[in-house]
Amino acid sequence: MRISSSLPDWAGEKKNALVEGMLLNRWLWLLPLFAWTALVAWSLWLTAASITEHSHRIGRESARNMFDMVVLTRSWNARHGGLYARISEKVQPNPYLQIPGRDIETGDGDRFTLINPAYMTRQLSELAEQKNGALFHITSLNPIRPANRADDWETAALRRFEQDEETQEVVERTTTERGDLFRYMAPLTTKKPCLSCHAEQGYEIGDIRGGISVSLPAQPIFGRDAERIAIWQLATEACRCLAEEFMDLAASGRIRDRVQPY
Repeated sequence: MRISSSLPDWAGEKKNALVEGMLLNRWLWLLPLFAWTALVAWSLWLTAASITEHSHRIGRESARNMFDMVVLTRSWNARHGGLYARISEKVQPNPYLQIPGRDIETGDGDRFTLINPAYMTRQLSELAEQKNGALFHITSLNPIRPANRADDWETAALRRFEQDEETQEVVERTTTERGDLFRYMAPLTTKKPCLSCHAEQGYEIGDIRGGISVSLPAQPIFGRDAERIAIWQLATEACRCLAEEFMDLAASGRIRDRVQPY
């Protein structure tokens, strides 16, 4: 790099001295490196946050879709007053469903029991857990069936639903005895068909009588986040190393030697 000879003598000498001073002063070259490193760190933080938020959004939508499907299936069941299934080892009469006609027997001697929405939800949950580890839990602060009692996380969510009508869902990634889970919960409001089983508990149409929690294994949702962030870290580190190498070259004199005194 040669300073143009068309400049006045005093201007050429001043400019050349400024360039040489910058090349000789290592600290001046480190300032851009520090700025670059700060920019890379900020960019990495934004990227990591964006990746995590994207995974969180996917988990929320997946759990919400499962919740909606369970609610639709329950509504269909309730609309028909429940469904009868043949009594077997896996389908036993529900001792908490105390209504007339719960169990029937055909003329051929086949015995059937009524499957109401709550019983059906439990059976769907068992199938989902066996297939992909997902778990549905119908629960309440005042359950008829003791096994439907809410755990601590569900209890906190149910209280939020009762205290704040604008809260329509609660989502959180938590560590439980089942492992690392992505948990989702939304409330169930009392509808007319629900009163056949829950009227004695004092519920009225429109009341929040409980909720359904959906628990998904967190690994399939967030498992690749670390990999994506690591790739971005490698890329930004490579850029930083290149910038640092350029600064070292400048400070060592390989670039400085190319500047000719005026």
